[in-house]
Amino acid sequence: MTASDFKLSPLQGPAPQGQVITDPEAVRLRLRRLSEDLTPEIFFETMQAGLGGRSEAIPLRSAPTEAGLRHWLEAVKLLRGVLADKGWQPLDRRNSPLIISQDQRKAIVVMTGDAETGRDSERQPRNQAEKGGVTQSYVEANSQAELLYADALIQAEQQDACGTQVWVLLYHYDNMLDEVRFELSLPNDFHKGYITSWAERLILGSLSNAAEHLEPEDEAPSDIFEVEPRSARQ
Repeated sequence: MTASDFKLSPLQGPAPQGQVITDPEAVRLRLRRLSEDLTPEIFFETMQAGLGGRSEAIPLRSAPTEAGLRHWLEAVKLLRGVLADKGWQPLDRRNSPLIISQDQRKAIVVMTGDAETGRDSERQPRNQAEKGGVTQSYVEANSQAELLYADALIQAEQQDACGTQVWVLLYHYDNMLDEVRFELSLPNDFHKGYITSWAERLILGSLSNAAEHLEPEDEAPSDIFEVEPRSARQ
């Protein structure tokens, strides 16, 4: 099966609704269950690349949206590149770039989220930018899959791949804290352009961007120093 054969349809398999996993080791184990190719390090590298892209924007010269756009572009590029090297297949649907596992059972898309992203709180995070029909089709397929979860324990031994779960690498850049928070989560409800509910959330952590904004006096001292001429010392 190739990326051109990719389609969204219900996927049989247990996935606890509303579960939020924050413990780093538990997150690592859950990622491994999703795919042996997935590790927390991959997503940290993805966000580091995003921060690198963000730093290319020049204050007061770049367009207001350039930093955020560069962050997203570099994150998408690195994640798809790393996973493509592991056999995953890129797929672009109406400007929604995905990367799909070799067995077609999992796909990942990168999105910006609101301030609740990466936090274990009572409020659910949402995608920051309003999304259209493509995202809605992903969410609806994930939601349909949940209807099968009641029977999943019985049918777990018969897991023929009949569809693809689309997970979201959701991230939020906090300007006040100068950091990016991120999570890998499975959406299951969509309303008026926004993802409003998640079947499962894996809180990956945060990365500080403070190093990108060091003042000159905070930089490490140079190894170059001046030597007074001998004639001046005599």
